[in-house]
Amino acid sequence: MEGAQRLDIAVNKKVIKDRCGEISYKRGEAFYRNDQVDFKQYSSNSCEATVNKEFDVSVIKSNDDFRTSCSCPKLASYQKECQHVAAVLHAILHHQRNRTEPVQRQENALTSGLLTL
Repeated sequence: MEGAQRLDIAVNKKVIKDRCGEISYKRGEAFYRNDQVDFKQYSSNSCEATVNKEFDVSVIKSNDDFRTSCSCPKLASYQKECQHVAAVLHAILHHQRNRTEPVQRQENALTSGLLTL
């Protein structure tokens, strides 16, 4: 897609593994490969996505790095990012490599359209 907007963060497989750990990396990759990442917003500075139709993930560019958040109940003893963040990072990596922009799915668009009829 020409003119695609790319989230301007440095992400690669090593970055995902370092931030998320091996287990979350693999689980996140499985979520991504099974089409469980739905982008709600995607721009050069941030993105918001839902993973497995349940967990909300945000990725926000911060200077030369980025920060993430997820709505899942994270273990206090686990210092790495969760599998949902890993899934979104895998999706971002895919779009960066292919120079594409993800389809931004709007939640309940059909439902809200039906309600206005």
